[in-house]
Amino acid sequence: MGINSVNGQDLAALFVSTANKPPAPELRRVEAVAEAVSNKRAERTTQAAKAVESTPLMVSTHSSIRVDKENNRIVVRILDQNNQVIKQIPPEELLDIASKLRQLQAVLFDELV
Repeated sequence: MGINSVNGQDLAALFVSTANKPPAPELRRVEAVAEAVSNKRAERTTQAAKAVESTPLMVSTHSSIRVDKENNRIVVRILDQNNQVIKQIPPEELLDIASKLRQLQAVLFDELV
């Protein structure tokens, strides 16, 4: 007792019969909740956009490039107008780790190949 085949007319009749029915109360509640969530997201997005617009996007910055002699690495620093470091690549912690690993390498191995 299964459905052996469905033709286009059967699908069209099914679509027309379900399209003319009013949505179930549960579906209306789900749609109302979805609309409320969407409105809340739109409100939050608008608030965030206003906050971004009120914040200056371009801060007067400049960069500093140097070579870390201990690790033989190039270090780039982004500085603000007061020469405070905004970002350093690679971070100072990573340079410290590289230095300690180099010291450990000297203790563990006699020579480089």
